[in-house]
Amino acid sequence: MPEPQKVRAEALKVRIEDSVIKDGNGMRWIRKRVLFYGDVQGVGFRYFARMHAERYNVTGFVENLYDGSVLLEVEGRDYVVDAFLEDISKGNWHINIERMEAKEIPLREDKSFRVIY
Repeated sequence: MPEPQKVRAEALKVRIEDSVIKDGNGMRWIRKRVLFYGDVQGVGFRYFARMHAERYNVTGFVENLYDGSVLLEVEGRDYVVDAFLEDISKGNWHINIERMEAKEIPLREDKSFRVIY
């Protein structure tokens, strides 16, 4: 049985290329700002998002806005961010997302994902 392939330390280094961070494997790191509309306040959406952020190992924040929407910024590998957003967009039995508006924004390199009060 062959030994598991060892990953060289230099392959994990992160580099900046054309204002987009890529890791040693060529994976693209992105940050997205997403506005959620619908029944998203007073139903545990922020904590739902934080729970999923921990599961997906992404960083950023989530906060309620005065107009009844929720603002979320998320950062990580592009395919992980997309999977995270797809997962939370389904909501749950209390959360009813009617519409999402997402756009890519510059990286901030947060250390964690937090709920803003």
